[in-house]
Order: sequence, then C-alpha cells, then structure tokens
Amino acid sequence: MKSKKQGVSGIQIRISGLSNDVHEYHFSVEPQDLLLEKNFRTRVEIDAHLEKTPRQLFLRTSIHTAAMFQCDRCLKEFNKPLSAEYSMVYVYHEDEIGQYDPEEASVIPPDTVSIELADDVCQMVVLSVPLKLLCSDTCKGLCPRCGCDLNTRSCSCTQEQVIDSRWQGLKDLLNK
Repeated sequence: MKSKKQGVSGIQIRISGLSNDVHEYHFSVEPQDLLLEKNFRTRVEIDAHLEKTPRQLFLRTSIHTAAMFQCDRCLKEFNKPLSAEYSMVYVYHEDEIGQYDPEEASVIPPDTVSIELADDVCQMVVLSVPLKLLCSDTCKGLCPRCGCDLNTRSCSCTQEQVIDSRWQGLKDLLNK
C-alpha cells in the first residue's frame, strides 16, 4: 500500500501510470475552494482509498468538516461536525458498467490522466447537512409567547394549547 499527501491545488488523483495496487490519499482543502457557503469555516479533510486493477478503479472516500448553523429551535449559532462517505467504481469499457449501481459507477476513457473529486466531495458535504438543525437533541427552544430561551431559564407564561377549530370534528370522532 502506498500513501501520498496532496495539496490544495486540486482534489484529483493522477491515475496515469499508477500501478495496480491499493493507494491512499489525503486532501485538506479550504471550504471556499469547493465553493461551499460562508458558514463552512473548517477545512474539509478527505481520505481516499483507491484500488486499481487492470479493468477498473474502486474509490472509497471519507469526508470530515464542520460548519456554523443556527439552531431551528433556540436560534443560537452552533458548530456542527459533518461527515460523509461515498464509493465510486470507474470502469474503462461501457459494457462493464451494467454490473454496478449507476449512482456509484462511471465510465472513463482508458487514456484518462486523473480523476477529479471536487464536485463529488462538495455534493456529499452539502448532503450531509441535516434537515433539522439542532444545537443539541435536548434543545427546548424558545417560549412561543415571550420568546425567552427555555434552555437557560424558565418563563412564567402559561402553556395553553390552542386547538384549531377546523380540527374539532376529528377530535369529536376520537372521543366517541
């Protein structure tokens, strides 16, 4: 197994002249180099494991970074670590791609010099952001009446549950 360190100049793996073997790569890039939003302030760390055979290349990639987000419940900013992994098979002939998942396989010409990873890495980072952004799983959020942060103090508001009159008919069915 051979290990190589790559710089910020690009996230690409040179495959031209690469021996049939297992190769390890590490990339560390600034988020703006991947065109990520400004809330991504931590370098993106990418570990790539490439296995080359005469007929194909198998790539496994692990990505780690962090970004600042606003909590959906309490509105405080927090730093969220993000991780993602993906695999890709590169084959040299169109007739060999049918045995792989189309999302995880690509045909490349036999004279390809390098494989560019930037677009895939960027997509995986964006997809690793959860839909519900919470500073913690136990975040209590804000009081809907007075707006105080219920994580730091209690409020004296009464928590009456207001029922929408349009749902009253369904509630009556449940009570029968």
